[in-house]
Amino acid sequence: MATLKQIEANRRNAQKSSGPRTEAGKAVSRLNALKTGIDAVLSVVKDENPDSLAQLTESFYRDHQPQTAIEAELLENIIRDSWLLRRFFRIEAELLEFAIEDDLFKNRHENHVGKAFRDTSNHQIRLQRRIDATRKSQLLAIKLRR
Repeated sequence: MATLKQIEANRRNAQKSSGPRTEAGKAVSRLNALKTGIDAVLSVVKDENPDSLAQLTESFYRDHQPQTAIEAELLENIIRDSWLLRRFFRIEAELLEFAIEDDLFKNRHENHVGKAFRDTSNHQIRLQRRIDATRKSQLLAIKLRR
C-alpha cells in the first residue's frame, strides 16, 4: 500500500504530465485501456475504423428509433453483433490469406486456397462457432425488438 508521502508525490508528478502531443501518440494512448473479452472498453480493435462503427450505429438508430430503454438495449445488441460478424468475416478471409502467403513463401504453387482452408480448418471451426452464436444472438435481439 502506498504511503501518504508517495501519494502526494504521485499527485505532484501527475500535474506535470500533459499527455501525448502528437496524433500518433494520442492514437496509441487511446488504446491504453483496451481490454479483451468481457472487460473490453472499446468495440474497435487495431486496424478497424471507429468511424465505420459510428456510421453503423447511427444508421441503425436512424432506421429503428428506439423509444424505450429495452428497445435501445436490444438495438445495441444488434449493432454489436453486426459489428462482430463483420470482424469475423474479415478474420476468416485473413486466415486464408495468411495460409496462402505462407504457402507461397515456401514456394508451393498448387491449390493455394484449398490447402489454406485445410491448414486453417481448426481455426475455421472455432470461428464458425463464434459466427453461429453471434448470429443467433442477433436474430434473438431482432425478434425481441419486434
